[in-house]
Amino acid sequence: MGTVQFGMPYGINNLLGQPSLEEAYAIVSEAWRAGISEFDTAQAYGTSEEVLGQIFDKLKISAQVKVISKIDPCLNIKNCDALDAGLERSLRRLRQQKLAALMLHHESQMSDWDKGLGDWFIRQKAEGKFTAIGVSVYTPSKALEALENSVIDFVQVSANIIDRRFENEGVFRRAQELGKKIYIRSIFLQGLLLMEPHRLVGSMMFARSAVENVHALAERAKISSAELCFGYVMSKWPMASIVFGADTPEQVHENVCLAHTCLDARVFQEADTALGCDDEQILCPGKWPKKCA
Repeated sequence: MGTVQFGMPYGINNLLGQPSLEEAYAIVSEAWRAGISEFDTAQAYGTSEEVLGQIFDKLKISAQVKVISKIDPCLNIKNCDALDAGLERSLRRLRQQKLAALMLHHESQMSDWDKGLGDWFIRQKAEGKFTAIGVSVYTPSKALEALENSVIDFVQVSANIIDRRFENEGVFRRAQELGKKIYIRSIFLQGLLLMEPHRLVGSMMFARSAVENVHALAERAKISSAELCFGYVMSKWPMASIVFGADTPEQVHENVCLAHTCLDARVFQEADTALGCDDEQILCPGKWPKKCA
């Protein structure tokens, strides 16, 4: 489960804002009850790490959860002391002895991998601070570069029913060949794909047609847009792990149920054939108007 929403308001379709500590506790509690034991956070997600640490402690599951965090992109990653301090701060906030994984938050940080950053990751992993090393990537070329790095264990990519960029460039195939893992984020494109098309007006009008196409197929298939989007990703990339967020305990329950969606073969084929999009203004939230991303 992704937890950026615990530290800051997040998602274009999030009408509730940042949950309170009590609400976040209820969300994590429901996730744990439903069998979710892996949580994705980051040093740059506001108070997310601290909130998670408090909740894990209250639920008495600190020793059982698997936590993935990410290096703050604002840190001077050429300064090992700053990296050390950031990692120790994360462990302290999360109330963890070690992380399941530590990631580069942004693919641009890979440019410093051979300038000491890689050695720092190798050393910290050897010292038992985390078990695996990953990178959050935004482009297929950087995903492939990361996969070819023998030290990096996994990549996190954005992929969904309209975003096939990483598939088309062979990222999923190459990961399988190398025996490396892929985590998929943005299966609802930060909630955009679940919005009612009529709400996409003004500065977001450019995305309306793509969202209308998703909703139209869901309506023809007599399923919800969420079922269509989740079911497609599960069918298309069954080898990957999905990172999803939730703003309420009910959303956790809904997403867990959606993970068992089995799309009709004809519906999957129509989605696979007709819904792909290559417009990065739609596919990349970083290119959306700032107030929407």
